[in-house]
Amino acid sequence: MLENYTLPVGAQAITFRYQFTGAVDGDYLVVSFGGHPPVGYGVDNAASESGEITAVLPVEHLAGQQGDLVFRVMSRGNPNAVAALKGITLGTVEDPDLDGLTNSQEAIHGTNPLLADSDGDGLTDPQEISSSLTGPLVGDSDGDGSNDGAEVAAGTNPLDGSSRFAVASPVKAGGDFTITWFSRPGRIYRVIRAAEPTFVSYVVVVSGIAAAPPQQSFVDSGAGSAVRMFYRVELEP
Repeated sequence: MLENYTLPVGAQAITFRYQFTGAVDGDYLVVSFGGHPPVGYGVDNAASESGEITAVLPVEHLAGQQGDLVFRVMSRGNPNAVAALKGITLGTVEDPDLDGLTNSQEAIHGTNPLLADSDGDGLTDPQEISSSLTGPLVGDSDGDGSNDGAEVAAGTNPLDGSSRFAVASPVKAGGDFTITWFSRPGRIYRVIRAAEPTFVSYVVVVSGIAAAPPQQSFVDSGAGSAVRMFYRVELEP
């Protein structure tokens, strides 16, 4: 029994060897951690009495948690079994979320070692730390309402609140609406139109518009006699 133990971040599996002694009558070994359901079992049978059995018990779902690691022999018949344990080891990985940062590096930056994108903004933690220089724990570093991943995708500056991917208010002239936005090199856009600002229902007016920086416009002549329309300009893959 290992008392008050914390499974480290990156814990993968507990490996050990066991062998039962005594009559084969169905006794078994239970391995548990904290108040969680058992992580594994070992059975008293002919194989486990004639030689050592190697057990590998996954524990990654318990990584970072604290509790007692307990090995207990349970009897089904006579309490005559003894289990000899050897070579108990804990296997760990240094980068469980595979984002390129080790557990110690994640600890330095305060990021989540089990999530490649700690703040869920579409940029991995290493991207934010080394490339965009945004906050890996703050989804919208400049507080302008657009998360950092969306700003990088749009080509705006995620550290400058005045740099935003935004559409100017449509200008209506006759039956046409003119939509204007600031574009960035290398992007492809589409324009969608809706009768309500919720955009629950919308129409793709045009797609595949190549960027023409710094500012470009599109004239929508298909709105009919509508007095008011709502528009969005979106990035295409």
